[in-house]
Amino acid sequence: MIRTAAGGAIRRYGAFTIGFLLLAAPARAEPTQAEIGAIRAACSSDYRAHCADVPPGGSAALACLRQNLASLSPGCQSAVNATSSAPPSGAAAEAPAAASTAPPATTAAPQPAHESFRHLSFREEFAVIGAECAPDYRALCRGVPPGEGRVVACLHNNAAGLSKGCKAALMEARP
Repeated sequence: MIRTAAGGAIRRYGAFTIGFLLLAAPARAEPTQAEIGAIRAACSSDYRAHCADVPPGGSAALACLRQNLASLSPGCQSAVNATSSAPPSGAAAEAPAAASTAPPATTAAPQPAHESFRHLSFREEFAVIGAECAPDYRALCRGVPPGEGRVVACLHNNAAGLSKGCKAALMEARP
């Protein structure tokens, strides 16, 4: 065991760090960050209309959008169909014919707004998201790799869905 002045902090955060890294590792068949950005940009009103009772940002939200594919807007249908994992069987057949004749929309994924925040090291970012923002991270930013302020930027981009404790922690992290 390492004995240093910061030894208590090392022991205290060691188990949490391992758990956090496991959560940050992408699971199989999850959409890419570009696909997630395209879905967020194209599907916000469709999500509110059809999936408001499903927590945002996870596989359940994507599954809900896929289940309601036939009633989604054409742009949202294109974004959902573009995800790397295949839609449920028959879902593409239920899409309106107009959406299938139009060329697929190529929506550039919005870039994270981390340019307005100072770049944080992994350790600094970990301290910010620690206990206060871990549930928010898992729900809203699961596929975002930590470091360089990416997780903090993702949490800021999803400020409407954050817990009060996480909002307070993010305000303290501002330069």
